[in-house]
Amino acid sequence: MVLTGIYCLFSAIMLPILEKNASIDTNHGKSFADGIVTAGIVFYVTFPLFCLCATVTIPENGWYYMVVGLFSCWLSDVFAYFTGVLFGKHKIVPHISPKKTVEGCVGGALFCAVIITVYCDLVIYRLSNFDVGIAGFTVLTFIFGIIISCFSQIGDWFASVIKRRVGIKDYGKIFPGHGGMMDRFDSAFFTIPVGCMLALIAAVFL
Repeated sequence: MVLTGIYCLFSAIMLPILEKNASIDTNHGKSFADGIVTAGIVFYVTFPLFCLCATVTIPENGWYYMVVGLFSCWLSDVFAYFTGVLFGKHKIVPHISPKKTVEGCVGGALFCAVIITVYCDLVIYRLSNFDVGIAGFTVLTFIFGIIISCFSQIGDWFASVIKRRVGIKDYGKIFPGHGGMMDRFDSAFFTIPVGCMLALIAAVFL
């Protein structure tokens, strides 16, 4: 609750500041739009970090759910890449990311879901007192694995759209050939909130 209050206070303070330039710039329309974009970028980065902190502190065994939120995006990305290289034939979003294929996306989702399911069964289920049986829990976590992989891939596409809109190839040069630091976490910005949702659902309903 304290984290939620801090984040809401941060939001209430930041929004007026980011949009203040709309009232002092002569080009009000463009200034207001810039303020909205800036605010969106701030929350694009800070909201997942807030969810990460909430996942660790609010539910029981939150650290183990944090692992799901962080590593699911990398699992999805790695297996989507190798599946796409080996079997990819049909482009899925060529106007956004020319190398992405339907086969790669499906392979990434399936492998990600399987590994997450095994992890949740062996670690989270053993450490928690859920009312649901192991079979039901396995089915739920597999479905969740598919969902979080889809969010991971959407996060990757979203970052690609931003780069294409602003006309850049990479976000930075810290990791040459990897698109910069941002490219290592663009998918995680989408999977961490979903991992937080899993933790809260498990704490309340399971």
